[in-house]
Amino acid sequence: MVDPDLYKDKFAESGLRVFESALNEARHRNQNYVSVGHILKALIIEVPTSITTFKQSWSAIHESLAEPGAIAQKIERFIASVPNHSGEGVRIAPTTLELFRQATKRAEREGRNKIEAADLMALLIPLPYVRPTKN
Repeated sequence: MVDPDLYKDKFAESGLRVFESALNEARHRNQNYVSVGHILKALIIEVPTSITTFKQSWSAIHESLAEPGAIAQKIERFIASVPNHSGEGVRIAPTTLELFRQATKRAEREGRNKIEAADLMALLIPLPYVRPTKN
């Protein structure tokens, strides 16, 4: 079981908003199991420009993601596939814990000791992909 208060010292304000939004999304869906999908959805809610960044980056790799609403639909399907935790409290998926570990390392490399929303985005959005030009 996860005590959300234990994570407050690990996140800067922007990162904490994303984490709490993901927790609320999991609870709202009666999943009580926070996945990377919940984090993605929280980023879209808490960082409005993230959907544009996702769309630019992901649609360059997968053209089908350029369609309006395609990214949100993919995230919804991903979240729907997450197992439910019916016990007390909220659990955090191992992949989400790994995301937090990597985000902490990224923050530390940049001289910070708390995870920001930008750290989570940087790990979840691939580097800009440039298509080769057609001759």
